[in-house]
Amino acid sequence: MRKIKLFFRAILLPLFFLQPVFAQSDNLLNLINDLSENETYLSDFLLELAESPIDINKANHDDLLTIPLLTYEMADSIILLRMRAGRFKRKSQIRNITGPSVYNLIKDFITISEKQTYKLKITQRNSLKVEKIPEIESGKYQGSALNNYSRIKYQHSPYLSFGLIAQKDPGELNYIDHLNFSAQYQKDNWNIIAGDYYLQFGQGLSQSNPYGKQKSIYLSAVFREPSKIARPNLTSSESTGKLGVFAQNSIGKKLDIFAFYSKTNRDVKREDGSITGFKYDGLHRSSSEVDSKNKISETNFGGGLYYNFNNALKIGGLFNQYNFNRPVENNASLLGDKKRRQYFAFEGNKLTQAALSYIWNTKNIKFSGEFSQTANGGAGWAQSVFYSKDKFNIGFNYWRLAKDFLSVDGRAFDDSDAFPQAISGYFAGIRFKISNAFSFGAFKMYEQKLWRSFFEPMPTEKNEWLGQLDWKSGKVSTTFRYRNRESESFDQIQNIEKRVRQIQKFFRLEVKYSPSKKVRLKTRLEHTFIENINEKGTLFYQDFEYFLFENLNLNTRFTLFNTTSFNSRIYEYERDLPGSFSNIALFGNGAKTYLLIKWKIYANLFLWLKGRYVVKYKPTEKGNINRVLNRDIRTQFRVSF
Repeated sequence: MRKIKLFFRAILLPLFFLQPVFAQSDNLLNLINDLSENETYLSDFLLELAESPIDINKANHDDLLTIPLLTYEMADSIILLRMRAGRFKRKSQIRNITGPSVYNLIKDFITISEKQTYKLKITQRNSLKVEKIPEIESGKYQGSALNNYSRIKYQHSPYLSFGLIAQKDPGELNYIDHLNFSAQYQKDNWNIIAGDYYLQFGQGLSQSNPYGKQKSIYLSAVFREPSKIARPNLTSSESTGKLGVFAQNSIGKKLDIFAFYSKTNRDVKREDGSITGFKYDGLHRSSSEVDSKNKISETNFGGGLYYNFNNALKIGGLFNQYNFNRPVENNASLLGDKKRRQYFAFEGNKLTQAALSYIWNTKNIKFSGEFSQTANGGAGWAQSVFYSKDKFNIGFNYWRLAKDFLSVDGRAFDDSDAFPQAISGYFAGIRFKISNAFSFGAFKMYEQKLWRSFFEPMPTEKNEWLGQLDWKSGKVSTTFRYRNRESESFDQIQNIEKRVRQIQKFFRLEVKYSPSKKVRLKTRLEHTFIENINEKGTLFYQDFEYFLFENLNLNTRFTLFNTTSFNSRIYEYERDLPGSFSNIALFGNGAKTYLLIKWKIYANLFLWLKGRYVVKYKPTEKGNINRVLNRDIRTQFRVSF
């Protein structure tokens, strides 16, 4: 215990010498997923890109579009410039195409090197909470409090690669509770994956990555179409993806055909011994959670094609069938009143889908859409249009999923839940540069459920809009954001079900300042309140990033927060270990600080250390103040051979 106290004193000590003002550098996770409240696939993907950057001297159009924030227009311009110059001699040659801000965010994910320096990359990450987890202390969870993450990537040749990921959550007993393995062969016109993978097709209604499309003020990230049909599933997302074989062949430059087969075990929900649905959290800590693991076997097979008409129009088709070795029983005789909440939920042991998609590019406008039909069920469709030109972006996305539409691996917009259905909505956004110093962005997102139930007499709605003004001059940049979020629910008031509308408003002021190349500061003040109820909250933080030496940099932050309750919580994104995502919900009255150290020990060896300290002050019934601590330590290293 004494060593732990010394560790946290060492973390807090720099705050006094460096004036406790620490700001994180802008990064893709922060910019794109600032509004996400769930784990994001982008964190895993950026780790993969950092380990295997895109060679812009060889990359085709689709390869370039795997890099976040790059638009179709930018990819075309990069290829055109490469054709004129023969090859790039410096990465910075594309800076005039992307603009300095985008280039600084993606430069670590591109290369011009023709040599592959390292073939084997090993990443090891561990985290441990200092405070005891009550369920572990009581014996409800049999495993340790350690979070373990191991990742191995081996590039045997430019065409053949292997990957493995193993993970254990706190409270789990098995250190390979989550285990994925993939082998990928890419050469000439072939792309073959054996092992764990996931598909991406069209707008994602039939097949999507584990998290779907995320809302963001950066529209080029929102309206990007998947450039790859399939990817190895080396993510920390559990109970998603497939285990099997995928094969794709490009015939000429116009036709891509693909086929896939997988057999995967899934976690289940049960009622009186019967399977009533699926669990996707991947947690296996208590005896009941362990007992739900891998209780149903899912077989998925299908195929499809994409046809490219002169690089302007791309049309795709997909056939998709699922078979389960045990039926899902979702009937009223088994569930009783619970059935009324999920009247259209999946039941049976077979699900068949067909989908059509298209992408049409004309000058600076991109149209795209997907229509997906479930056999013996409803249809889902989505349509988007995106205009991108120099300093101006505008886009619109609309989706509608029928009441009985079902999709095991599909996702609706901003939806990480499996089997999305019975919902309609749209996302509209605009972003433009007013002048060299000012830029403005805004979006509106609206969703409505399409059916009522016994518990919800009328369909509920969600409505959110956001406006953001950015100003940059020299070493200082300022952001002001206003966000309005409305949601509906039905509560029983005096034995009568009444519709309750909750309106929450957020105000954010943020200032970034770089006094030198070695120091970056960021200050944020955020306030929120909920109309109709006495709920409000305020957050303030000071952030400091310091490049101590060429191979060593520090990032730390001190945060104060005070909210009425969990309802008025404020999410705060913070920098974390590569491949991790931290957007923490802060509520109550307290303070938080963390220190993140990145050390490049050798050219092939990196080490990250992070300590987080959260303290909350809770009043007791006797008028005393109870001090509650939440501390954790995180480490990660990456070595390459």
